[in-house]
Amino acid sequence: MDKTLIFLLIFSLLLVTWQAPFAMLTLMGIVALSVVFVRITWGLLQGFNQPAPEAQRVPTD
Repeated sequence: MDKTLIFLLIFSLLLVTWQAPFAMLTLMGIVALSVVFVRITWGLLQGFNQPAPEAQRVPTD
């Protein structure tokens, strides 16, 4: 990302924060909740892909 785009991104975020702070908080909340949802879903899906550990057998002598 070049410097102009980074500057415009930061400037637009500052303007949104200054002009509409509650909208910015709402957007941050939506992003945070979606990140949590994706992480939980990804963890559950990865849990199904893991093979279950085999039961330990008691040695019989």
